[in-house]
Amino acid sequence: AVYEDPDAVAEPLVWHHNGIRNVRAVTAWLRDNLPRSGQMLSTGCSAGGTGSKVAHHLLRRDLAATRGFLLTDSGPIFPAPRGADPEEYPSVLLHARVRDAWGMDRANGPLAYLQEGMPQLDLDDLGSFYPALSVALPADRMGHVHFWQDLTYSAYSYERFFDGIGAETDPEARDAMLLERWHKDTERQLQQLAGLANVGYYYPWFRTLANSHCGTAVTFRDSDIQELGLELQDFIDNVLDGQGAVMQASETDREADYNKP
Repeated sequence: AVYEDPDAVAEPLVWHHNGIRNVRAVTAWLRDNLPRSGQMLSTGCSAGGTGSKVAHHLLRRDLAATRGFLLTDSGPIFPAPRGADPEEYPSVLLHARVRDAWGMDRANGPLAYLQEGMPQLDLDDLGSFYPALSVALPADRMGHVHFWQDLTYSAYSYERFFDGIGAETDPEARDAMLLERWHKDTERQLQQLAGLANVGYYYPWFRTLANSHCGTAVTFRDSDIQELGLELQDFIDNVLDGQGAVMQASETDREADYNKP
């Protein structure tokens, strides 16, 4: 890809995007130089949460761990069928940009490669990763975390794609426009994951740190769901050590988190 300097001062930046090749090279070194892993956890927050979901099946297959776990934090890939109405599927515009920028739909591109190991991956809906992983790896325990009031990833997802948000000068009005779309996407993802026994979710409402972005970063403090008496550690313990269906919990109280000392 060639990236032009928007100020036309520096020379264009030519960048070779070889993420999958790089991941496979590192994985091959790990496989060839370290003992086989009994257990393997893929995890990350924000963009790393997205990446851990995308790479999990590849790592799981190539490292051949006995047991696999996945914990994605605040990097959702929301359901958004290609060509859908952005008012109903707000992330579809972000997904379209990603498809174009990363050549996702090439015949030899990333999606076709990933689908080889996850036949249920819908190439017309990037939000199908968790259902595809659930079917491809039924013995793995997986879970997703993000806040209902995340103003960081929601801004990344919508602000540049919806003219009204980018032009809004009132911070409260801007935040409301972001969260309206974020809540719609989150509710749809909640319903999607609710039907998957080996995939759980944990949606707390709000915390002051980092605009409610990344529950596992820096500290677990205030990533609780007060109305259910749950701490984030309870969810992580359930993903890693639990039995049966993975925990699914969402906070509906919109005031308690703001009233903490």
